[in-house]
Amino acid sequence: MLGRDEGCSWWFRRWQVPPQFGDEEFAGGPEGLPAWYSTTFPATDYTGPLYLKLRGAVKGQLYLNGHNLGRYWVCAPQDTYYLPECWLGEVNELLVFDETGAVPAGAELIDDRAWVEAGDLKAEDEG
Repeated sequence: MLGRDEGCSWWFRRWQVPPQFGDEEFAGGPEGLPAWYSTTFPATDYTGPLYLKLRGAVKGQLYLNGHNLGRYWVCAPQDTYYLPECWLGEVNELLVFDETGAVPAGAELIDDRAWVEAGDLKAEDEG
C-alpha cells in the first residue's frame, strides 16, 4: 500500500450533482464510462408509499431531491427502493449515477396500491 512515505498523496473531491438538462432525452455517455441520469415527477400522481423499481442500471447511487437513497448493484437481491414521503415535494428530481453508464430505461415508479394489486406484496395480503 502506498502512502506519503512513498511520495504518494491521495486527494478526495466531493462529487457534485450535475446541472439539470431540462426535458432533453439523454441516451447516455460513452459506453462503459460513468454517467448521470435525471428525471422529474410530481408526487401528487401517487396515493400511497412510493417505490422505484430499477431496471437497466448496473451499479451506482440513487438520489431523491438531493437525498442519497442508497447504492444499487445488479448482483444484489434488491431492485426496488422506497422513496420516503418526507423527502417528496410537489415536483421531485430523481438522479441515477451509474458507474458503467448503463441507461435505466426500464425504471418505473410504483405506488403501494398498484404494487399490492399486482400481487408483489403477497405477505401483506396474508396478514
